[in-house]
Amino acid sequence: MSRADAYDAYFHESRGRLLHQVYAYVGNTEVANQALTDAFTAAWRHWPELGELSDADSASKDAWIRARAFRATERGQRSRRPWYAIARETADDHRPLLLALGALEPDARKLVILCYLAGLDLPTAGREVGVTDDAATEALHRATATLSSRGIDVSPAALTAALQRLNHDLINEQVGRPSRLRREGNPRRRPHLLVAGAASLALAVGALAITAAQEEDDPIAQLERPMPEPETEPRRITSRPETTPPPEPELTEGQLASAKEATILDGSRPWKLVDSSADFSITEPIDDCVSSMPSSPDAQHLWVRDFSSGKGAHPSKATQMLEVTQTPESARRAHRRLVEQFAGCAVEGHQLLEFRSISGIGDQAVMLALRHVDEEGLHDERVAVARSGEALVTWVTRGTTAHPVDAPRLVRVLSRSVDSVCRLAQGTCTVEPAKLIKLQDEPAPPADKTRGFLTTLDMPLFEGLTRPWMATAPREFAANPAATECDQADFAAAGAEDVLSRSFVIPHARRLPTYYGMTQTNGRFASPKAAADFMADVTSEVKGCGDRLRTLNVELNDKVKFGDVTGRVWRIEVSTAANEALVFRVALLRYRDTVTQLTYTPAARADTEHDGYVAVIVPRAAQRLAQR
Repeated sequence: MSRADAYDAYFHESRGRLLHQVYAYVGNTEVANQALTDAFTAAWRHWPELGELSDADSASKDAWIRARAFRATERGQRSRRPWYAIARETADDHRPLLLALGALEPDARKLVILCYLAGLDLPTAGREVGVTDDAATEALHRATATLSSRGIDVSPAALTAALQRLNHDLINEQVGRPSRLRREGNPRRRPHLLVAGAASLALAVGALAITAAQEEDDPIAQLERPMPEPETEPRRITSRPETTPPPEPELTEGQLASAKEATILDGSRPWKLVDSSADFSITEPIDDCVSSMPSSPDAQHLWVRDFSSGKGAHPSKATQMLEVTQTPESARRAHRRLVEQFAGCAVEGHQLLEFRSISGIGDQAVMLALRHVDEEGLHDERVAVARSGEALVTWVTRGTTAHPVDAPRLVRVLSRSVDSVCRLAQGTCTVEPAKLIKLQDEPAPPADKTRGFLTTLDMPLFEGLTRPWMATAPREFAANPAATECDQADFAAAGAEDVLSRSFVIPHARRLPTYYGMTQTNGRFASPKAAADFMADVTSEVKGCGDRLRTLNVELNDKVKFGDVTGRVWRIEVSTAANEALVFRVALLRYRDTVTQLTYTPAARADTEHDGYVAVIVPRAAQRLAQR
């Protein structure tokens, strides 16, 4: 096999895995591609030595290429935007892993990639990186601890599988043909070009000199030269001062809010600026519900500021993010993506309380209210996300249930933030007067694929209960699990189709009875009238159940209406043999031809009470039902 054939064969055999490894190291498809191209080009210049390596599995050649490519990525990273902001081909679900890898020291990152992706043992990986066995062991231990702290599963099988999935981002990436790389890497090619270029330049200069000399000696050539026109008046030489157009104004961190403006959130306590990031220096998402930063893959700027107020262990906090994209369309997609991450928060222990649109601020704006629980108690969070032209303005405010951030005050702060960027971002500013700004309850974006049903994000949270809610997948049951002895709602017997039920429980929660939880059943009828007739029949059963069953008592019977969704909510109390009362909070809702029954069996230490059930849980069930 010729030297060129051997090089080409190695290129085709190794290109895919090496590009995968370099991409995992740098996190940018473009930089990885260029770095590997440079490394293969250099490899051809050293192929007389590399080609003599006899390792059957190409391990030594791989190590040489990797080392060269890893070094080349450092040159490719010298841009004002970090790799995770311009990695357009990076899948959204891969960004958290790439962010976590990017937080590691370069040598530690290499060890992770060599051990878990390239399949090297730790001593071999340590020698390739240039550290001792003990240093490699310690560095890898610290690296996996860092990855684990960022939510990455570092069990060997899981981490290897996660790294292998990064290969999906490289489907469209092509490293140049080996023949071209050999031509570019040919060490004799460049001197030949220099000699040829010098010879051409010498010939051109010589030709000009000969032509000029011939014209000076040839009288005919001199006579044929055009005579200059006589000047009728002296020429006036005017000089125009060179003017450069003023640079277009750009958005800067100066458009972010000050501590004085943050005080609007709560004027009863002083606020202070805690931290202000430089452009693109932020690497951590601004909230647990946000999977990656920035929100747009083609972001041009990203600034974050943190504010704090109050004293003690739990002061109120606020974070502002300003993200600038290339186009208004990019900003629109980033706005939708960020809103969906908050409204569908995938982190356990969170509840979505409110979702509202804001009219009159920017091109589009929404506000969300979230609650989460941990060992320290309940925490309320209010989020506002607005878009104006190419700019995305986000505020995340964190308080306690006893001292939450007021929604109208957050609207005022958001409007000021949008007004500071709207003109430069070529977007819409805040309407005037401010009283025209309107907050409107809206259905939250679907949180999962189970359309028509509540999700764990809709379940109530209680202080001291840190175990997460779990939901079963909707499925068919022989009998309606949401029915009580009082209503006896039988969807299937009434002619409903697609009758599915799901349950919500808190497994292994201490001091909660086994019956605690929530169950929902959905069914679609032949027509809206058939659905309404079913509702009327169940309502009639509930109205008379106290007469039929002495142990049952219907204490509350509320009519509810949420847009096109109508229904009833009951509080049914059952007396048990132990002289105790078991409470059922039952909602029956109809949206066109579909009916849902939602039954909540609370406990004494974990109950929304009837008003909370009607004000928060039932409206969300109506919204989810309308999304069916």
